[in-house]
Amino acid sequence: MAREVMPVGPLNAELRRRPHVRRRRVCGGFTLLEILAALGIAAVGIGAVVQAMGTNVSVTRQTEERLLATWVASNRLAEMRLSRAWPAARQTQQEVVLGGRSWHVREQVSATADPDIRRVDIGVHVDAETDHASATLFGYIARYTPAQRTPAGRGSGNNEGGG
Repeated sequence: MAREVMPVGPLNAELRRRPHVRRRRVCGGFTLLEILAALGIAAVGIGAVVQAMGTNVSVTRQTEERLLATWVASNRLAEMRLSRAWPAARQTQQEVVLGGRSWHVREQVSATADPDIRRVDIGVHVDAETDHASATLFGYIARYTPAQRTPAGRGSGNNEGGG
């Protein structure tokens, strides 16, 4: 049987006087309580990161939805202006596909104080039953009247509408 070697110094004298006291081994590791505390802190931190990532994904989707809906509304107003057709004062609905998604467009054309100008309000919705619009846009459309050209040199002298 191996014999236990006692350390030298003042601790050695104390251990000899009380041999029934167990000597604690000194190791360089962590206690169970320290490990559990560290795991608890790490779990809270990871949970916060996961929640922040989920919020970020949600905000990104909402931003994408609003951006695409704004493009749909802007495209529709541009189409109305480029067609040069005089829109009747009424409300219409149509479905448009953009970005691989189907959008429901509600247009309200209304008269203004000037009989040659119409106001157009466009609301773009994710689905037909929703009252909340993902994007709204309004603009004005002027009645298109082609310019009348006069022969060169025969204008009215005010430099308007000449050729």
